[in-house]
Amino acid sequence: MDIISYLQNKISQSYTEQIWTISTLGIYYGFIIVGSKFTEGVNQEHIRISIWVLLLLGLLFIISRHLIFEHYDKKLKQLLAESEHKSLLKTAKLQNFGEVFVRYSGVTMYCILLTTLAVAAHFSL
Repeated sequence: MDIISYLQNKISQSYTEQIWTISTLGIYYGFIIVGSKFTEGVNQEHIRISIWVLLLLGLLFIISRHLIFEHYDKKLKQLLAESEHKSLLKTAKLQNFGEVFVRYSGVTMYCILLTTLAVAAHFSL
């Protein structure tokens, strides 16, 4: 495996881990919101605590994976800058704005989504 494939794989892996975190916590929060019979015998305060602890851990995990994405993306761009394909990195100012928007809109949306689900789960108890 060459270095570019390795870096691309790491970038893809960090994104996939974010999606799995959102999916797992989304299912957990949805389970609470729907009000399953399985939560009837459980102390409601314990469920509320778990909602917020898992939200905090989930947000930290999503942000850490975004930072890992940023790290490997930077390494990939450095590698491309030193190669014969450096013309691929030249972008206009509008494209730079778009890149920043795209780069941070995903992680922002994921964090807002999880927080919204956690609040809904909390108030559904």
